[in-house]
Amino acid sequence: LENKNVNDQIFQLLVHIYFVKGQKDKANQTFKQGLKKFPDSGPLYLEIATQLLTAARYDEALLYIEKGIELDPSFPSNYYYAAKIYCNSDDKVWGMIYGEIFMNLERNTQRTLEISKLLYNTYQKSIKFTSDTTCVVKFCDIGSYNFTGSGDSAKLKMSYGLNVYQPVMSMSMLGIKKL
Repeated sequence: LENKNVNDQIFQLLVHIYFVKGQKDKANQTFKQGLKKFPDSGPLYLEIATQLLTAARYDEALLYIEKGIELDPSFPSNYYYAAKIYCNSDDKVWGMIYGEIFMNLERNTQRTLEISKLLYNTYQKSIKFTSDTTCVVKFCDIGSYNFTGSGDSAKLKMSYGLNVYQPVMSMSMLGIKKL
């Protein structure tokens, strides 16, 4: 793998093959080698994440997916998987955001249609009209105010979904009677 024409997709493919063959140590070793040569490779982070997803280790997979997004923000597949995981979690707000970014990066594909439907269904589940004048908006079941430090150095950490996304979505529903 010292050839100058080797790219991150070769490492991604090798990692995948080793996982399929049940050679997890070899897969992890190849992943680390690939990251040394291509430290910002979204596809490499995605490959490890998809292996974790097949084992239903969603929280661990999200760590790799979000690291891939951070390092390779124009690679759409990490957003695709992040949207699918988060829209089926208690923190749907991030699924909505990642899904919208994915649809802006990858247009007119079958996956775009899939994510479009996922976002629509998530809106349907998360916005409930309880009467002609009442609407409940709930995109996250988690979130709270967390204080760290004391006195003047106290810092308030707030949930984006709870304190920004849901209130904005609630305000956008004013005067609306159905989706």
